[in-house]
Amino acid sequence: MIGGFLHTGGEIVRFFYLLWQKLKTGCLIAGIPLLLLLGTVFMTFTVVFILPMTYFEKEGVLAFFTTGDSEWDLEKDKELAERYQRLSVENLGSQEEQMYTPSQHDQAYPYRVPWALLAAIDRVLADPMILSNKDVRKLRNPAPEKHYAAVKPYYYWRDSTVLVKRTTVGSDGKRVTVTETYTVKLLDQVETYKAVYRLRYRQSTTQHGDVTVHQEKLDSVEIDFLPDEQNRLYELLITYGLPKQDRQLIQELAITYSDETEREEMEELLRHYGNASDSVPIPPHPDLPPTQWKGSLPLAGKMGRDFKLTSHFGYRNDPFTGKTAYHDGVDLAAPTGTPVYAPLDGVVAFAGTMRGYGNTILLRHGGVLTLYGHLHVIGVVKGQAVKKGETIGQVGSTGRSTGPHLHWGAYRSAFGKQNAFDPMSLLNNGGD
Repeated sequence: MIGGFLHTGGEIVRFFYLLWQKLKTGCLIAGIPLLLLLGTVFMTFTVVFILPMTYFEKEGVLAFFTTGDSEWDLEKDKELAERYQRLSVENLGSQEEQMYTPSQHDQAYPYRVPWALLAAIDRVLADPMILSNKDVRKLRNPAPEKHYAAVKPYYYWRDSTVLVKRTTVGSDGKRVTVTETYTVKLLDQVETYKAVYRLRYRQSTTQHGDVTVHQEKLDSVEIDFLPDEQNRLYELLITYGLPKQDRQLIQELAITYSDETEREEMEELLRHYGNASDSVPIPPHPDLPPTQWKGSLPLAGKMGRDFKLTSHFGYRNDPFTGKTAYHDGVDLAAPTGTPVYAPLDGVVAFAGTMRGYGNTILLRHGGVLTLYGHLHVIGVVKGQAVKKGETIGQVGSTGRSTGPHLHWGAYRSAFGKQNAFDPMSLLNNGGD
């Protein structure tokens, strides 16, 4: 609502121009009521939404409820923002590092409730225009803890064993292998307010110098969206006597409240809240399971000769921090300017700059979304239909990158690390 309103200034100007033409020709009966109605709507919108955002721009504080009177000041809104941010990362588990495994906190973090969403829920459920309450002071009684409890995620963990085999040279000069056993916590399932995520793991063996590690690594995430009657955000709206359609207003507010650096990612995430459909048309071909995928690699040539697979899907050592981190795709190293091709027919869902990924393209192939990050050149635009084998961009090193390469990701239903799976599993017979 807000984003759309703020980006349709040209249409508003055109409307007033046409209205003025009517007034000049004497159509006062048709024109004046419309003008009064539009003026009332605009003033209400300004007081409820635009004025608080003006305070934000002037004083650096997100003004959730401040509208200029003495009943609520910016200091209260500042305290509110801190509460939203604290609640968003509550109950994510221990931040203690685990042996060759991310901490519980890092595993759970992608499934948190974004603090901007909490702020938007609170704002809508205290909106005088929506709840039609004459007492504004009573409406200015935000309840972050109550609303978080209604939509918070539930995390389920299980124990997993990590075997670490270290090879050393003994005092007698002979090589000796010592095996160490560690128990770590793996995230098994997450129940959010809108969906259930089931994490699937595979056995993996990796070599780190003289150390061999046997462990379970994340392979894929299965997602089941809840029906409307089980969606906890809808249930919360109903308790306030509001229709579920008001979630759209909540989504727009959440995007508005988001920091500029995370807004693109937030827009992609919120677009699918409650399993909402994308505004980009979906290709006519049916959704295909990995075993029936007829796609190819997004780079031409032979792997290992023309380009290299430098980082697999799943947990790895982050090249920037050196710590174990979740990598929601694969990295294909190639010279800057190497053409990037669509691996299958699809539609461009996003083409622009995205935090971390730099120049990025998202393609939708039915129920699968694929991502192409760190590009040097973007060769398509949002909404454009592309065919398998069509050039969509060029390899680069934009964003958070250590050198020219293509980050290729795949997601079920919607963009987000919680929906990611190994894009190499999409290849027919192991790829081209």
